[in-house]
Amino acid sequence: MSVASRSSDIPIQGEASYAPDEGRFRTKTGWWQPNAALAADFYNARYARNGVDLTLGDALATVRSSAHFLAGPDGVYQSFATNTLARITAVGAYIGRQVTNKCTNYNANPASTAGVTKYGTGSVLSIVDDQAALAAAGLQNIATSGKVYKLDNSAGASEGGVMFSGSAGNVNKHTASVYMRTVGGTACVAINSSIASAFDTYAAYSRVAVTGTPVDTGRGAQIKVAAGGTAYFILNQLEENTFTTPPIATAGAAATRYASDVQAASMGWFNAAGLASGGAALIVPNYASVGHGVSRTLFELSDGTANNLVRAHVDASDKPALVIVAGGVTQIDTALSAAVALGRKPLAFGWGAGGGYVVDRTGNVASFGAITLPGGLSVLRLGSSVAGNYLNAKLEQIHICGTIQQTDGQTWAVTA
Repeated sequence: MSVASRSSDIPIQGEASYAPDEGRFRTKTGWWQPNAALAADFYNARYARNGVDLTLGDALATVRSSAHFLAGPDGVYQSFATNTLARITAVGAYIGRQVTNKCTNYNANPASTAGVTKYGTGSVLSIVDDQAALAAAGLQNIATSGKVYKLDNSAGASEGGVMFSGSAGNVNKHTASVYMRTVGGTACVAINSSIASAFDTYAAYSRVAVTGTPVDTGRGAQIKVAAGGTAYFILNQLEENTFTTPPIATAGAAATRYASDVQAASMGWFNAAGLASGGAALIVPNYASVGHGVSRTLFELSDGTANNLVRAHVDASDKPALVIVAGGVTQIDTALSAAVALGRKPLAFGWGAGGGYVVDRTGNVASFGAITLPGGLSVLRLGSSVAGNYLNAKLEQIHICGTIQQTDGQTWAVTA
């Protein structure tokens, strides 16, 4: 089995048998963490249960009622069919909530300018072939025709632009985005005049985005091109989000990418490993954006309801947290004082009747004492919860363990 050159492994620290010189994420028993009942390394396409290698399908089941795009390590977007986890070696798996692109033009493969209205005296809107530039940006598997929109405002004496059909429909926060390159001038993306990105130049196709609250329900996405400039653009998107998600292709109507629900394919291993009386988890999410005031679930064990669960998440303040509910009563809801930042963030969580902890790789720890454990845990969700909160980011690894090694009275800490 080939392994991605950049290992995302988490060495154990503490006893000599777990020393880092054994190799990153490698012990005498294999690539998984010691005592791991279930391990999934999406970054390197490796999966195991109780030390026995599995296929992805044997380990996990994915339900998603739509296709999904995800960019590879080379920047090229790949397409994933319905009920197929969006996972790429050297990237990980993207697990996100349901999102609708409210734009109603042909945003991926335009054959005409229908649904795109230009403004500005002197500007000219057309459809042109731009295959080479699209391929250079990794967009060829979405914009398969090679055609893009072009707004030529080189002869304009003032700002020109286009408005895309499809409105917000409410005044919740939205994010508008577009892939765009410019020639001879600057351009930006906007929702309305007061919500716009900075005018800038883009030598190659770049995703330009802005987030804000529409001034009324009829507002949609638009781009603006300064006088003297020309913009080539594709894959415009308007989503009810505070951040961008992977592109959603439209063909004359709004389009929805449904949520990715990823669960353990079976749960017999859980009770067999004694995890009903407590356990631990190592997890490595990789965040492309933070600071959006949205709770993001890392994993959740439950009885299928919100009455009995163990949920690890990054809260609305971007702080890793652990919530445990037993019999409908919240036993603990504890978070680290330090928020996560962009990039990959290894975290560890532990729980049992005697207490537990949350810890990050730098050693920030939040611990708690004795609790009542939830009963009937029979569902393991990765990147989602029964309440409908999703990771909305890439997941590189997760290891569900019986315990994690502790040293000198401190909870085990993961390292890069």
